[in-house]
Amino acid sequence: MRKSPGKALAAAALAIGLSLVGAAPAGAVKGGVVDAGRGGADQTLAYGRTICYQADVIGLGWQNAVCNGAVAGSVGQGQTIGALRFVTGSWFGLCARVFMAGGTNWEGWSCADDGKYLQVGIPGHYVAVQAIEFRTDSGPMGIRASLSGSGWLGWSYGGNVWTGVGEFRAFEAFAVNPNPGSGS
Repeated sequence: MRKSPGKALAAAALAIGLSLVGAAPAGAVKGGVVDAGRGGADQTLAYGRTICYQADVIGLGWQNAVCNGAVAGSVGQGQTIGALRFVTGSWFGLCARVFMAGGTNWEGWSCADDGKYLQVGIPGHYVAVQAIEFRTDSGPMGIRASLSGSGWLGWSYGGNVWTGVGEFRAFEAFAVNPNPGSGS
């Protein structure tokens, strides 16, 4: 089955992000997925992990990929996020689920191995992400979000982390730190 051009471009953007942080060599896209590897001598982050991610901002589309604690989305512009994409290096898998505006339940869990992108939410629609939860067995991580009308929430850390729960406000921006205690 042939990958859609949008998926191939998203994987390429995330591969570039991973190469910038030393988690994967430039051009590490094979068949529309990122080959992030399982670590190695070029890993400089604590835990040897990296994560790149991008936001589908409602009305603007997919934004550029960022990595390791950088902010994705649009801060203070009143633009909300409808979907999120992640790709990891040296995590040995990541799972996520989201709670969407107007929903009454969490969406089901989505999981991906290293080098394959994980997408949650509804890209291209006008339904905003209001909360996200992550699950990983590869050690602690951190996440924070900027919510519409209220600004940034503090960092949440652990092996099973979430942000935005009970706030009922749309995400405008978010950041993920694969290395808690590294100053974020």
